[in-house]
Amino acid sequence: MRSISPETISHREAVIMFCDMADYSRMMNKDEAKAIQLRKKTEAILREKVGANSGQIIQFYGDGSLSMFDSSQDALLCALNIQRDVEALKGVALRIGLHRGDVAIEGNNIYGDTVNIASRIESFCIPGAVLFSGRVFESLSKDPLLTSRNLGAFQLKNIQGSIELHALTGSPLKVPTSVDLRGKGEKLQSSIAVLPFVNMSTDPDNEYFSDGVSEEILNQLSRDDSLRVTARTSSFAFKGQNLDIRDIGRQLNADVVLEGSVRKSGDRVRITAQLIKTDDGYHLFSQSYDRTLNDIFAVQDEIALDIAENLKQSLGQSSGKKKKREKPTQNLEAYNDYLRGLFHWNKYEPAEVKKALQFLESAIEKDHDFAEAHSWISFCLSFLGGTEAIPGSIAFPRARKAAETAINLDPEVVEAHCALGLVYLFQDWDLIKSEECFNRAKAINRQSDTFLYTYSLFLKAAGRFVEAVEVLEESVVIDPVSLIANTYLADAYMNNLQFDLALKQINHTLELVPDSTMALLQKGWILTHSGDLEAAMKIVQEKIDQSDPLFSEFVSLRGHLWAKLGNMDRARSCKTRLDQLHETNPDLGLMHQRILIAYGIGDMMEVKALLERNLNEYRGGMIFGLNHPFWAKIWADPKLAEFKKRFESEVRM
Repeated sequence: MRSISPETISHREAVIMFCDMADYSRMMNKDEAKAIQLRKKTEAILREKVGANSGQIIQFYGDGSLSMFDSSQDALLCALNIQRDVEALKGVALRIGLHRGDVAIEGNNIYGDTVNIASRIESFCIPGAVLFSGRVFESLSKDPLLTSRNLGAFQLKNIQGSIELHALTGSPLKVPTSVDLRGKGEKLQSSIAVLPFVNMSTDPDNEYFSDGVSEEILNQLSRDDSLRVTARTSSFAFKGQNLDIRDIGRQLNADVVLEGSVRKSGDRVRITAQLIKTDDGYHLFSQSYDRTLNDIFAVQDEIALDIAENLKQSLGQSSGKKKKREKPTQNLEAYNDYLRGLFHWNKYEPAEVKKALQFLESAIEKDHDFAEAHSWISFCLSFLGGTEAIPGSIAFPRARKAAETAINLDPEVVEAHCALGLVYLFQDWDLIKSEECFNRAKAINRQSDTFLYTYSLFLKAAGRFVEAVEVLEESVVIDPVSLIANTYLADAYMNNLQFDLALKQINHTLELVPDSTMALLQKGWILTHSGDLEAAMKIVQEKIDQSDPLFSEFVSLRGHLWAKLGNMDRARSCKTRLDQLHETNPDLGLMHQRILIAYGIGDMMEVKALLERNLNEYRGGMIFGLNHPFWAKIWADPKLAEFKKRFESEVRM
């Protein structure tokens, strides 16, 4: 670490660490000589560990100390080692708090909000713990020695805005519970995960119904702005797994978990629900609800309300602003078809989405005024058009009609505005109207995972990559084990040219879902764009089944890499393979996949021809090429100057 010159005043980013001996005044009153001896031993440990971890002690004050580090990694390793050595002293307990940000340096003194916030975090801490801010967490690289738990966002005394706090975990560290932190500061949001309710019906085919009940309760809870609700994708990742609630809570960063069961028989349904704290397994709430199917919507609302109120009472929170929904349909058969549709949609593959579309269309045949069903029809069509599973010229006009119908029926359905935003984005290339739709969705429910994912697509198309990173970092908080959330975030880092973060993020994603071809493909592109072509080639040489929906994407990346490595024959072979796939199924345009290889081998006539077809026939995802940093070289070619002008003229932004 650099030394501080007394003649200079400067600013720099640093990690600030405050340490404080708990109950030192009481120790002095009880045995002054022993207390002083323990303080000196503690100071010796601090001097040794701070120096060994490339830090600098700015000052000791009474029973505390202030230190500064360049690296978040070094600072947290130092804090961990300090707590381990101090624990061996017996009779001493330290509170340690850290924050990262801008620091003003004047001589041997440091000032600024970063110092103040670190001090507040330390005073918020409990003896034996290490607490640090979200800013420190965000700058960490992966280290098996450093594990942590997200405690949530808090309003700290005399600090403007909320501070996300994390606790370092592992022996011998203490991790504060919600009871420990009560009264220290206001927790702005409690976090809850709704696990998929178990289907206890005799018919296993009723699984769609129990899943649907769980998801509807989750959606209702997410409308309460005092709760942070884990998204469906992450909650449902634990379906069928017999894990300890505390382990699930740690993985999902959830204070509490809601679990239950559904038993459906004839026109009767019994729903049981249990609300369990994840730090100690304590049951806050348990209730059974016996109803007829005609009351299914009322009982879902009732459960969500009971859970929310019990949760907030147990944590000492005031009630948040809750947006109540209307009954979505009076027709139970339509509702069953709707739940079946969502069951297939959530598998997120073209063949499954086609099945979802059939069920959702059946639902609106039974009840044409079912707004949610119209919304998801629009999503299915946009998905199928965007993946070229059906021609965009057919998919997007139908998607627009379904989304507009949903909004006319119920303007409070967040998915309807997101669906229409996608139509404006992919079919009209109207970024102004698209953003208006997403702003309306945000006003209804900003923590909807549907809103966060779809809005990030808009930001990517608009070239607003910094905002896309911010939105997707938020999505990972509420959907921490989601393949889509984590892969999208890696892509956003890459587009923002943050290659180290992108690689770290995609490696984390592959740890979550080791067999994901989606994440593997994304890693290949990250390595390619960061210049590590050999590592990227190893990835695309792995055998990918031709039935995999991403098979053509792997062929495209392989051809792109061969061209960059100068092997034009192999690049042309990949291009020929894509042409054959297109000829076999003309609905699969494979436009951007073929364009990337054609550009790599220098066939600008083919690039221009494919761009023309893309513009006239497929449109859709071509919008991402407008502002994409890695398409800049393609657009810079003089042969494409006129085409680029025409392309830009069709985009409203």
